[in-house]
Amino acid sequence: MPLSKIKTGSIATSVTLTSPTITTPTISSLSSASATALTLQSAGTTAVTIDTSQNVLIATTNAITGITGVQLTASNTSENPAYINIFRDDTTIGSGQFLGYLQFCGRDATSSLGTGHAYVAAVAEADHGAGDNATAITFGTTPDNSSTMAERMRIDSSGSVLINKTSRQADEGLGITGKTGSQCAVLVSPISGDYDMINFRNTNGQVGRIGCNGSATSYITSSDYRLKENIAPMTGALAKVAQLKPVTYKWKIDSTDGEGFIAHELAEVCPSAVSGEKDAVDKNGDIQPQGVDTSFLVATLTAAIQELKAINDTQAATITALTARIDTQAADIAELKTKVA
Repeated sequence: MPLSKIKTGSIATSVTLTSPTITTPTISSLSSASATALTLQSAGTTAVTIDTSQNVLIATTNAITGITGVQLTASNTSENPAYINIFRDDTTIGSGQFLGYLQFCGRDATSSLGTGHAYVAAVAEADHGAGDNATAITFGTTPDNSSTMAERMRIDSSGSVLINKTSRQADEGLGITGKTGSQCAVLVSPISGDYDMINFRNTNGQVGRIGCNGSATSYITSSDYRLKENIAPMTGALAKVAQLKPVTYKWKIDSTDGEGFIAHELAEVCPSAVSGEKDAVDKNGDIQPQGVDTSFLVATLTAAIQELKAINDTQAATITALTARIDTQAADIAELKTKVA
C-alpha cells in the first residue's frame, strides 16, 4: 500500500515499505487500533514500541512494571550493553564548549514549557585535539527564588570531584566550597548509636577512623599492640620537653591570635609530630605549608610528667628523711638542755 494512501482511522494493522527511501512523506499521523501498541520494525524485528500506556520501548516490547517513560534495553547485556550516544560532530571543540547536554525542564505559572531547571552535561576542559580530549561531567540545578541554572558539581578530567567549585587545587581529589552564609562545608550526620563516620584504610587495612556517639566525636589512629614490635619505655622525655618552644603569634591572613609551635622548630625535637618540609613550594611557587599534629606530643608529655614525678618523689623522700633527722636531733638537744639545767 503506498504510504500516501494511509489515512487516520485505516483498518490496516501493519504497513510494509518496500521503497528504499521516502523523500516526500505526506503522512501526518500514525495510529494503532484501540488497545493495541504501535510498533516500528527494522529488518523484520520490532525496534520501537509505543505501548498502550504511552511508554516508548526501544529494543524491547516489555515495559518494566511500575516505570513509565522511555525504556532502552540491550539485546545482549553481557556483550552488547545499552548505549545512549550523544555525539557532537565537530573537529574544533574548544575549551568550555559542551559535547552533550541532558536538560530537565518544566514550567510554572509564569514560564513557558521547556524552561530548564537542572542539567547534566559534558564540557571540554581544554581545546580538543588528536588524542587529547580533556572532558568533565558537570551537574547544575536552579536555586530557590530563581529561574537560572548554575553549576553545582563537576567530575573533572583528572577524576577529581568538585562541589560548588569548578577548578581544583594541586592534588585535590575532593574539593568542597561552603555556600555563602553556611556554617560548614561538610555536614556528616549520624542516625543514632555509636559508630564510625569516616574510616581510613590503606593496603595494610584500617589505619584510623573518626567515630561519634550521641554527644561526642572521637579521632582514633591505630595503636593495637599487634601492629607493633620492639616496644620499650620512653626515656629522656623531660629533656625533650625542655627543648620545646611554645609561642604565641598572629595569623597573617586575618591578624587573629594563635598559640602553639613553629613546625620546623618542633620537628627538631619531635619529628613525628610534624609533616612536610621547611620552605617547600609547589611547581607554581606557592607555599606548601608544614603541619603539626600535637596529639603525637601526648606520649612525650606523659613520659616527662612521669619523670618529673619520679624526681619529685625522690626529693620528697629525701626531705622526709632529713626532717626526721632534724626532729630527732631537736629532741636530743631538748633532752640535753634538760639535763644541763
